Amino acid sequence: MASLSADSAWIDGEAVVLDASGKPDFNALQNAFDRRSTTDIVLYVFDLLWRNGTDIREKPLRSRRALLHELMQRVAIPFLRYPDDFAEDPASLVASASKMKLEGIVGKRADAPYRSGRSNDWIKLTQ
Repeated sequence: MASLSADSAWIDGEAVVLDASGKPDFNALQNAFDRRSTTDIVLYVFDLLWRNGTDIREKPLRSRRALLHELMQRVAIPFLRYPDDFAEDPASLVASASKMKLEGIVGKRADAPYRSGRSNDWIKLTQ
């Protein structure tokens, strides 16, 4: 995180361990913590809440992600990743997730401010 071009930042993300096919493996993550072996943990960063002393939680998600994307473009660390946005229609996204044997897709309204916890701005798409 020290390689980010920000004096200070609050970043929301999710730690995962990927299996051989590149899918998240919850048991492997739990085992990594139990063994205190963090080399396989990847942090997917998906939201920026605070940057250089400025609280940006009230800005729309699309604006916060644009700022985060800008920060992440200069980072070349394999265990720190920025997941891309998908503009495809929901049906094709769910179909792709199903082919990958994923549980589903979680999305959030692009115009939503940041709110801690789940809200109506979040949606989970499954087949």
